[in-house]
Amino acid sequence: MKIKNITKKFSLECETAETPWKQAVGLSFSAKRRNMLFLFPFERSWEFWMLGMRYPLRIIFIDGDKRIIEVREAEPLSLNPKTWKVYAPKRKCKYVLEVPKKSKFKFSKGDRLEW
Repeated sequence: MKIKNITKKFSLECETAETPWKQAVGLSFSAKRRNMLFLFPFERSWEFWMLGMRYPLRIIFIDGDKRIIEVREAEPLSLNPKTWKVYAPKRKCKYVLEVPKKSKFKFSKGDRLEW
C-alpha cells in the first residue's frame, strides 16, 4: 500500500496489518527493515511493544481523520530493563504506522496522511 504524507509531500510503500494475527505479530522477528500500517476497526489507545524486533522503530499514531497525533521512538527489547516498555499514544488513535528509525522519511505531529 502507498501512504502519502500530504503535509510534507512524500510517499512510501508499506505492508498492512489488518487481521488480528498480523497485528499481533507485526514486524517482530523480521531482519528485513520495512514499513507496516496497522488498520484497526475502531479508535482506542492501541499499545505496542518490541518483542522480537531486531531494529529500532518510529511508531506513528494516527487518528481516524488520518492526521498524526504522536510519534514515538521505540527500541527493541533487550536484557536492559530500560527497553521493557509498552508504547501507547496519549489519546485514542485508529491507525498506527511503523517505520525503521533510520528511515529517510520524517513524520511530525499534525501531518496529514492519505492512502
